[in-house]
Amino acid sequence: MISAPESHATVIEAIHKAGIPTVSAEIAMLPKNLMTVDSKHVAGMLRMLDVLEDHDDVQSVFSNFDYDEDAAGSKAGSAAIRGSRTSSTGSFPL
Repeated sequence: MISAPESHATVIEAIHKAGIPTVSAEIAMLPKNLMTVDSKHVAGMLRMLDVLEDHDDVQSVFSNFDYDEDAAGSKAGSAAIRGSRTSSTGSFPL
């Protein structure tokens, strides 16, 4: 479910009152425009995200890139494509 950040607490409260279990609830930045990354650059972008995610001083990583998972295929190599990235959008809190 997506709502305005200022409505986050109200929405969560309403969901809990309705008895709907939640797996997670967070405020994240979602891109308005996605930039398509060529398949030859996907592995590098994923590696860069992994490095940023692993940095001790980084709490969340957001991006606005999009890529064709089929075209990237083996070029993504060892850069893990996590479940939150399966939509091919690069907007995800990590």
